[in-house]
Amino acid sequence: MKAVWKYKLRLHCDIEMPKDAEILDVQKQDDDIVMWALVDITAPTEIRRFTIIMTGEKFDDIDMFYISTVTGIKGWIVGHVFEIWET
Repeated sequence: MKAVWKYKLRLHCDIEMPKDAEILDVQKQDDDIVMWALVDITAPTEIRRFTIIMTGEKFDDIDMFYISTVTGIKGWIVGHVFEIWET
């Protein structure tokens, strides 16, 4: 059985979600950055790691997959959401 679940993101966070969840979108909602995912609610869970990198911020060259850009964080900041892949 499938459902769309919402997850609140922080700058660097690990999220427990059903295995193979499909990320649908990330947006600012009120004062939070939230991510919606299509999940199989009967699947076992796994931990997935996410990070938000602000425009101009320096970061280590690690294995990441781009998900979305979120504007209007604290009024004017732009953040770019990535999932960190474990190697």
